[in-house]
Amino acid sequence: MTLSQIIFVLRSHPAGVALVTLLSMLAGVLGGHKLVGFPPHLQGRVLDTGIASKQIMLDKPETVLTNYHTDAGPLVVRTGAIGQLMVSRSVLDAIAHRMAIPSSAITAEGPWNGPPSIYNVVTPSEARANQVLAESTPYRLTFMTRTGLPVITVFAQAPSPAEAAVLADVAFPALRSYLEKMHADNDAPATHPLVIRDMGPATPGSVGGGAHKAVPVLAAVATFILGLMALLSVAALRARMRDASGAVGTAA
Repeated sequence: MTLSQIIFVLRSHPAGVALVTLLSMLAGVLGGHKLVGFPPHLQGRVLDTGIASKQIMLDKPETVLTNYHTDAGPLVVRTGAIGQLMVSRSVLDAIAHRMAIPSSAITAEGPWNGPPSIYNVVTPSEARANQVLAESTPYRLTFMTRTGLPVITVFAQAPSPAEAAVLADVAFPALRSYLEKMHADNDAPATHPLVIRDMGPATPGSVGGGAHKAVPVLAAVATFILGLMALLSVAALRARMRDASGAVGTAA
């Protein structure tokens, strides 16, 4: 079908073109909004990602917070090793089990040393490959330490803020259980046992700004093009049927 024929068909079916235009506008609106409530009303589609953070402290039975004679230096050194343990597959599997999600749905990175906000951290170049591979993983953990402090900050990312908070919170009991198992497997009792302390529930939040602006436009354009193609196909089919019936009538 040539361009002139397409224009002729579209001009011959103004009602069909109007219907396609109306449907494309509706698709554009629904691409960025959804119907909720009763009576139904439009609400913007939210594509925010849930985030949460919490802190885990490495301590001694005679806590370093209240005993100024207790040296926190060895604990600070130990934070890196514990952080490495938390990104191990064994601990991640324990976290996934507590979350009731597949192990393949969770990934972790770190521990990095930097400021307390993960969004201010320049990720080392050697970690970028792992980050790219983890972009499609819905549940992500990042562990950070700070120079001079026996504290590990847990940053969690999940499909919703509530899930992110749960993900960050279960990292503590999963780590504690794993350390207890290691201690139980050790025949010799620990002369200087390590105590890990939960510094409170995770603080949830979200990042993002709703549906991407391109989504409604793409939905409207795609619906308009598909609608016109359907209209042209129907018109072409009807024309062939008329030609066929005319040829049969002439032959008769």
